[in-house]
Amino acid sequence: MARSIAAGEISPVTAVEASLARLEETEPKLRSFVTVLADTARQAAKRAETQASSAPRGPLFGVPVSIKDLIAVADAPLTFGSRSMAGNVARNDAVAVERLRRAGAIIIGKTTTSEFGCKAVGESPLTGSTRNPWNLSKTAGGSSAGAAASVAAGVTPVAIGTDGGGSIRIPAALTGLFGVKAQFGRVPVFPVAATPTLAHVCPIGRDVRDVAMLLGVLAGFDERDPHSVRGSVTPIPIPRSAKLPKLPCVRLPAWAASSRRSTLRSTTRPIFGPPSSMRGWARDSKQRCMNKEHCSTRTLRPSSSAPSPNLPRHTVERSTGAMIFENACAHSSSASTCCSRLRFPWRVWTPV
Repeated sequence: MARSIAAGEISPVTAVEASLARLEETEPKLRSFVTVLADTARQAAKRAETQASSAPRGPLFGVPVSIKDLIAVADAPLTFGSRSMAGNVARNDAVAVERLRRAGAIIIGKTTTSEFGCKAVGESPLTGSTRNPWNLSKTAGGSSAGAAASVAAGVTPVAIGTDGGGSIRIPAALTGLFGVKAQFGRVPVFPVAATPTLAHVCPIGRDVRDVAMLLGVLAGFDERDPHSVRGSVTPIPIPRSAKLPKLPCVRLPAWAASSRRSTLRSTTRPIFGPPSSMRGWARDSKQRCMNKEHCSTRTLRPSSSAPSPNLPRHTVERSTGAMIFENACAHSSSASTCCSRLRFPWRVWTPV
Protein backbone atom coordinates (compact mmCIF):
# COMPACT_ATOMS: atom_id res chain seq x y z
CA MET A 1 0.00 0.00 0.00
CA ALA A 2 2.81 2.44 0.84
CA ARG A 3 4.30 1.88 -2.62
CA SER A 4 0.91 2.46 -4.25
CA ILE A 5 0.46 5.73 -2.35
CA ALA A 6 4.02 6.85 -3.18
CA ALA A 7 3.41 6.07 -6.87
CA GLY A 8 0.19 8.08 -6.87
CA GLU A 9 -1.98 5.05 -7.64
CA ILE A 10 -4.11 5.72 -4.57
CA SER A 11 -4.29 8.67 -2.18
CA PRO A 12 -4.11 8.66 1.63
CA VAL A 13 -7.77 9.67 1.74
CA THR A 14 -8.75 6.72 -0.48
CA ALA A 15 -6.68 4.32 1.64
CA VAL A 16 -8.21 5.54 4.90
CA GLU A 17 -11.76 5.50 3.55
CA ALA A 18 -11.30 1.94 2.27
CA SER A 19 -9.91 0.89 5.65
CA LEU A 20 -12.81 2.48 7.55
CA ALA A 21 -15.33 0.90 5.17
CA ARG A 22 -13.75 -2.49 5.73
CA LEU A 23 -13.81 -1.90 9.50
CA GLU A 24 -17.52 -1.07 9.38
CA GLU A 25 -18.19 -4.19 7.31
CA THR A 26 -16.32 -6.65 9.55
CA GLU A 27 -16.75 -5.15 13.02
CA PRO A 28 -20.19 -6.65 13.76
CA LYS A 29 -18.72 -10.12 13.14
CA LEU A 30 -15.24 -9.74 14.60
CA ARG A 31 -15.52 -7.15 17.41
CA SER A 32 -11.87 -6.23 16.92
CA PHE A 33 -11.99 -2.50 17.80
CA VAL A 34 -12.75 -0.85 21.11
CA THR A 35 -12.38 2.71 19.77
CA VAL A 36 -12.68 3.92 16.17
CA LEU A 37 -10.95 7.24 15.43
CA ALA A 38 -12.68 7.84 12.11
CA ASP A 39 -12.82 11.64 12.22
CA THR A 40 -9.23 11.98 13.38
CA ALA A 41 -8.06 9.56 10.70
CA ARG A 42 -9.91 11.40 7.93
CA GLN A 43 -8.43 14.72 9.02
CA ALA A 44 -4.93 13.24 9.09
CA ALA A 45 -5.44 11.74 5.63
CA LYS A 46 -6.55 15.10 4.20
CA ARG A 47 -3.53 16.85 5.74
CA ALA A 48 -1.23 14.19 4.30
CA GLU A 49 -2.76 14.59 0.86
CA THR A 50 -2.41 18.37 1.01
CA GLN A 51 1.22 18.22 2.17
CA ALA A 52 2.24 15.35 -0.08
CA SER A 53 4.09 17.52 -2.58
CA SER A 54 5.88 19.75 -0.06
CA ALA A 55 6.67 17.66 3.02
CA PRO A 56 9.10 14.71 3.04
CA ARG A 57 7.36 11.34 3.04
CA GLY A 58 8.04 8.67 5.62
CA PRO A 59 8.06 4.94 4.84
CA LEU A 60 4.46 4.56 6.08
CA PHE A 61 3.10 7.71 4.42
CA GLY A 62 -0.69 7.47 4.22
CA VAL A 63 -0.88 3.88 5.48
CA PRO A 64 -3.74 3.21 7.94
CA VAL A 65 -2.72 1.32 11.08
CA SER A 66 -4.36 0.35 14.37
CA ILE A 67 -3.01 0.43 17.92
CA LYS A 68 -3.68 -2.08 20.66
CA ASP A 69 -5.58 -0.66 23.62
CA LEU A 70 -2.64 -1.17 25.98
CA ILE A 71 -0.70 1.57 24.16
CA ALA A 72 -1.34 5.27 24.64
CA VAL A 73 -2.69 7.41 21.79
CA ALA A 74 -3.08 11.08 22.74
CA ASP A 75 -6.66 12.18 23.42
CA ALA A 76 -8.01 8.68 22.80
CA PRO A 77 -9.44 6.26 25.38
CA LEU A 78 -6.90 3.94 27.02
CA THR A 79 -9.05 1.29 28.66
CA PHE A 80 -6.72 -1.73 28.94
CA GLY A 81 -9.75 -3.89 28.11
CA SER A 82 -11.21 -3.27 31.57
CA ARG A 83 -14.42 -1.66 32.78
CA SER A 84 -12.45 -0.14 35.63
CA MET A 85 -10.52 1.98 33.08
CA ALA A 86 -13.41 2.73 30.72
CA GLY A 87 -13.21 6.49 31.33
CA ASN A 88 -9.43 6.79 31.09
CA VAL A 89 -8.06 9.03 28.30
CA ALA A 90 -4.37 9.17 27.38
CA ARG A 91 -2.73 12.60 27.52
CA ASN A 92 0.24 11.84 25.28
CA ASP A 93 1.31 9.43 22.57
CA ALA A 94 3.43 6.45 23.45
CA VAL A 95 6.90 6.36 21.86
CA ALA A 96 5.74 3.81 19.30
CA VAL A 97 2.80 6.00 18.29
CA GLU A 98 5.04 9.06 17.95
CA ARG A 99 7.31 7.15 15.59
CA LEU A 100 4.41 5.85 13.54
CA ARG A 101 3.09 9.38 13.07
CA ARG A 102 6.56 10.64 12.04
CA ALA A 103 6.74 7.82 9.50
CA GLY A 104 3.46 9.02 8.01
CA ALA A 105 1.09 6.34 9.33
CA ILE A 106 -2.54 7.23 9.99
CA ILE A 107 -4.14 5.72 13.10
CA ILE A 108 -7.73 4.61 12.54
CA GLY A 109 -8.51 3.16 15.97
CA LYS A 110 -7.66 1.15 19.07
CA THR A 111 -7.94 -2.63 18.92
CA THR A 112 -9.25 -4.99 21.56
CA THR A 113 -7.26 -6.80 24.21
CA SER A 114 -8.03 -9.19 27.00
CA GLU A 115 -8.33 -7.40 30.34
CA PHE A 116 -4.94 -5.78 31.07
CA GLY A 117 -3.44 -8.15 28.48
CA CYS A 118 -3.44 -11.05 30.91
CA LYS A 119 -5.14 -13.81 28.88
CA ALA A 120 -4.19 -15.64 25.70
CA VAL A 121 -7.70 -15.29 24.27
CA GLY A 122 -9.49 -12.21 22.99
CA GLU A 123 -12.11 -11.80 25.70
CA SER A 124 -12.65 -8.85 28.00
CA PRO A 125 -15.57 -7.63 30.11
CA LEU A 126 -15.47 -4.32 28.22
CA THR A 127 -15.59 -5.49 24.61
CA GLY A 128 -16.74 -9.10 24.72
CA SER A 129 -15.07 -11.78 22.61
CA THR A 130 -13.03 -10.99 19.48
CA ARG A 131 -13.55 -13.64 16.82
CA ASN A 132 -11.19 -15.29 14.32
CA PRO A 133 -11.79 -14.30 10.67
CA TRP A 134 -10.92 -17.83 9.57
CA ASN A 135 -13.79 -19.22 11.62
CA LEU A 136 -16.10 -16.94 13.57
CA SER A 137 -16.78 -19.65 16.14
CA LYS A 138 -13.09 -19.59 17.18
CA THR A 139 -10.96 -17.13 19.11
CA ALA A 140 -8.31 -14.98 17.45
CA GLY A 141 -5.99 -15.64 20.38
CA GLY A 142 -4.66 -12.99 22.71
CA SER A 143 -4.01 -10.74 24.14
CA SER A 144 -3.50 -8.80 20.86
CA ALA A 145 -6.76 -10.22 19.55
CA GLY A 146 -8.12 -7.15 17.81
CA ALA A 147 -4.84 -6.40 16.05
CA ALA A 148 -4.64 -9.92 14.60
CA ALA A 149 -8.31 -10.23 13.69
CA SER A 150 -8.49 -6.86 11.95
CA VAL A 151 -5.30 -7.37 9.95
CA ALA A 152 -6.31 -10.90 8.93
CA ALA A 153 -9.66 -9.53 7.77
CA GLY A 154 -8.00 -6.82 5.68
CA VAL A 155 -8.96 -3.75 7.72
CA THR A 156 -5.35 -2.53 7.82
CA PRO A 157 -2.20 -4.04 6.33
CA VAL A 158 -0.34 -3.85 9.67
CA ALA A 159 -1.09 -3.18 13.33
CA ILE A 160 0.72 -2.58 16.61
CA GLY A 161 0.27 -4.94 19.55
CA THR A 162 2.21 -6.01 22.61
CA ASP A 163 3.78 -9.25 23.76
CA GLY A 164 4.82 -10.43 27.20
CA GLY A 165 4.17 -14.17 27.20
CA GLY A 166 2.96 -14.68 23.63
CA SER A 167 0.40 -11.91 23.14
CA ILE A 168 1.49 -11.18 19.56
CA ARG A 169 2.81 -14.62 18.63
CA ILE A 170 -0.28 -16.56 19.66
CA PRO A 171 -2.72 -14.42 17.63
CA ALA A 172 -0.31 -14.48 14.68
CA ALA A 173 -0.25 -18.27 14.76
CA LEU A 174 -4.03 -18.56 15.06
CA THR A 175 -4.81 -16.12 12.25
CA GLY A 176 -2.07 -16.93 9.75
CA LEU A 177 -0.10 -13.69 10.15
CA PHE A 178 3.48 -12.61 10.87
CA GLY A 179 4.12 -11.26 14.35
CA VAL A 180 7.47 -10.36 15.88
CA LYS A 181 8.52 -9.95 19.49
CA ALA A 182 11.90 -8.27 19.08
CA GLN A 183 14.84 -8.51 21.46
CA PHE A 184 14.52 -6.72 24.78
CA GLY A 185 15.43 -3.06 24.44
CA ARG A 186 15.13 -2.89 20.66
CA VAL A 187 11.75 -1.09 20.75
CA PRO A 188 11.42 1.49 23.56
CA VAL A 189 8.34 1.26 25.78
CA PHE A 190 6.93 4.45 27.28
CA PRO A 191 4.73 5.02 29.22
CA VAL A 192 6.19 2.18 31.22
CA ALA A 193 4.25 -1.08 31.18
CA ALA A 194 3.19 -2.93 34.33
CA THR A 195 5.85 -5.52 33.47
CA PRO A 196 8.65 -3.32 32.09
CA THR A 197 11.17 -6.10 31.52
CA LEU A 198 8.65 -8.45 29.93
CA ALA A 199 6.22 -6.42 27.83
CA HIS A 200 7.29 -5.51 24.29
CA VAL A 201 5.62 -3.34 21.64
CA CYS A 202 5.34 -5.50 18.54
CA PRO A 203 4.26 -5.31 14.89
CA ILE A 204 1.91 -7.75 13.19
CA GLY A 205 0.97 -7.96 9.52
CA ARG A 206 0.00 -10.09 6.54
CA ASP A 207 3.37 -9.72 4.79
CA VAL A 208 6.73 -10.38 6.43
CA ARG A 209 8.26 -7.44 4.54
CA ASP A 210 5.66 -5.08 5.97
CA VAL A 211 6.37 -6.34 9.49
CA ALA A 212 10.12 -5.97 9.03
CA MET A 213 9.71 -2.39 7.81
CA LEU A 214 7.36 -1.56 10.68
CA LEU A 215 9.78 -3.00 13.22
CA GLY A 216 12.50 -0.81 11.73
CA VAL A 217 10.30 2.25 12.26
CA LEU A 218 9.64 1.34 15.90
CA ALA A 219 13.19 0.37 16.87
CA GLY A 220 15.85 2.65 18.32
CA PHE A 221 16.89 4.35 21.53
CA ASP A 222 14.63 6.69 23.47
CA GLU A 223 15.81 8.35 26.67
CA ARG A 224 12.40 7.89 28.32
CA ASP A 225 13.00 4.14 28.37
CA PRO A 226 16.26 3.42 30.22
CA HIS A 227 16.19 -0.17 28.97
CA SER A 228 16.20 0.77 25.29
CA VAL A 229 19.42 0.01 23.44
CA ARG A 230 21.71 2.96 22.77
CA GLY A 231 23.47 3.47 19.49
CA SER A 232 22.46 2.46 15.99
CA VAL A 233 20.13 -0.46 15.44
CA THR A 234 21.09 -3.06 12.87
CA PRO A 235 18.71 -2.84 9.89
CA ILE A 236 16.30 -5.73 9.58
CA PRO A 237 16.72 -7.81 6.42
CA ILE A 238 13.50 -7.92 4.42
CA PRO A 239 13.01 -11.34 2.80
CA ARG A 240 10.76 -12.40 -0.03
CA SER A 241 7.27 -13.12 1.25
CA ALA A 242 3.84 -14.27 0.19
CA LYS A 243 0.20 -13.38 0.53
CA LEU A 244 -2.76 -15.07 2.12
CA PRO A 245 -5.59 -16.23 -0.12
CA LYS A 246 -9.12 -15.01 0.50
CA LEU A 247 -10.45 -15.86 3.92
CA PRO A 248 -13.49 -18.12 4.02
CA CYS A 249 -15.80 -15.73 5.86
CA VAL A 250 -14.74 -12.27 4.70
CA ARG A 251 -13.80 -10.79 1.33
CA LEU A 252 -10.38 -9.15 1.14
CA PRO A 253 -9.98 -5.66 -0.33
CA ALA A 254 -7.97 -5.27 -3.52
CA TRP A 255 -4.81 -4.00 -1.81
CA ALA A 256 -4.68 -7.09 0.44
CA ALA A 257 -4.99 -9.44 -2.52
CA SER A 258 -2.35 -7.82 -4.71
CA SER A 259 -1.30 -10.06 -7.57
CA ARG A 260 2.33 -9.04 -7.18
CA ARG A 261 2.69 -11.54 -4.33
CA SER A 262 2.90 -15.24 -4.96
CA THR A 263 0.68 -17.60 -3.02
CA LEU A 264 2.42 -19.74 -0.43
CA ARG A 265 0.86 -23.17 -0.06
CA SER A 266 3.39 -24.81 2.21
CA THR A 267 3.60 -24.67 5.98
CA THR A 268 6.36 -23.24 8.13
CA ARG A 269 8.14 -25.49 10.55
CA PRO A 270 7.95 -25.09 14.32
CA ILE A 271 11.07 -23.80 16.01
CA PHE A 272 12.35 -27.22 17.00
CA GLY A 273 12.48 -28.22 13.33
CA PRO A 274 10.77 -31.54 12.52
CA PRO A 275 11.57 -33.34 9.27
CA SER A 276 9.74 -32.14 6.17
CA SER A 277 7.21 -34.94 6.55
CA MET A 278 4.87 -34.16 9.44
CA ARG A 279 3.68 -37.75 9.59
CA GLY A 280 7.30 -38.88 9.61
CA TRP A 281 8.04 -36.58 12.52
CA ALA A 282 5.17 -38.07 14.51
CA ARG A 283 6.41 -41.56 13.69
CA ASP A 284 9.97 -40.68 14.75
CA SER A 285 8.69 -39.11 17.96
CA LYS A 286 6.70 -42.19 18.83
CA GLN A 287 9.70 -44.42 18.13
CA ARG A 288 11.87 -42.38 20.49
CA CYS A 289 9.22 -42.79 23.14
CA MET A 290 9.04 -46.54 22.65
CA ASN A 291 12.85 -46.70 22.80
CA LYS A 292 12.75 -44.71 26.04
CA GLU A 293 15.26 -42.22 24.68
CA HIS A 294 13.81 -39.13 26.30
CA CYS A 295 11.45 -40.35 29.02
CA SER A 296 12.14 -39.63 32.66
CA THR A 297 10.73 -42.96 33.83
CA ARG A 298 10.73 -46.52 32.53
CA THR A 299 7.52 -47.44 34.30
CA LEU A 300 4.59 -48.07 31.99
CA ARG A 301 1.58 -45.96 32.93
CA PRO A 302 -1.35 -46.95 30.73
CA SER A 303 -4.19 -44.46 30.45
CA SER A 304 -7.70 -44.99 29.14
CA SER A 305 -7.58 -41.58 27.44
CA ALA A 306 -4.20 -42.11 25.77
CA PRO A 307 -4.14 -42.82 22.01
CA SER A 308 -3.33 -46.31 20.83
CA PRO A 309 0.43 -47.07 21.04
CA ASN A 310 0.20 -48.73 17.64
CA LEU A 311 -1.16 -45.74 15.78
CA PRO A 312 0.54 -42.37 16.33
CA ARG A 313 -1.74 -39.75 14.87
CA HIS A 314 -1.87 -36.05 14.27
CA THR A 315 -4.73 -33.69 13.61
CA VAL A 316 -4.92 -30.18 12.30
CA GLU A 317 -7.25 -27.65 13.88
CA ARG A 318 -8.50 -26.26 10.60
CA SER A 319 -9.83 -22.96 11.86
CA THR A 320 -6.84 -21.88 13.94
CA GLY A 321 -3.81 -23.02 11.99
CA ALA A 322 -2.47 -24.74 15.11
CA MET A 323 -1.27 -28.29 14.79
CA ILE A 324 -1.69 -30.91 17.46
CA PHE A 325 0.39 -34.04 17.55
CA GLU A 326 -0.85 -36.88 19.72
CA ASN A 327 1.99 -39.27 20.39
CA ALA A 328 1.28 -42.81 21.43
CA CYS A 329 3.47 -42.71 24.49
CA ALA A 330 2.38 -45.06 27.25
CA HIS A 331 5.22 -44.38 29.65
CA SER A 332 5.41 -40.77 30.74
CA SER A 333 5.40 -39.03 34.08
CA SER A 334 3.80 -35.69 34.87
CA ALA A 335 7.18 -33.95 34.86
CA SER A 336 8.81 -35.78 31.96
CA THR A 337 9.70 -34.30 28.61
CA CYS A 338 7.80 -37.10 26.92
CA CYS A 339 4.08 -36.41 26.74
CA SER A 340 1.02 -37.77 25.02
CA ARG A 341 -0.08 -34.41 23.62
CA LEU A 342 2.23 -31.80 22.11
CA ARG A 343 0.83 -28.51 20.86
CA PHE A 344 2.67 -25.77 19.06
CA PRO A 345 1.88 -22.91 16.66
CA TRP A 346 1.94 -23.96 13.02
CA ARG A 347 1.01 -21.45 10.34
CA VAL A 348 -1.16 -22.87 7.58
CA TRP A 349 -1.59 -20.54 4.61
CA THR A 350 -4.57 -22.23 3.03
CA PRO A 351 -7.56 -23.65 4.95
CA VAL A 352 -7.05 -27.40 5.11
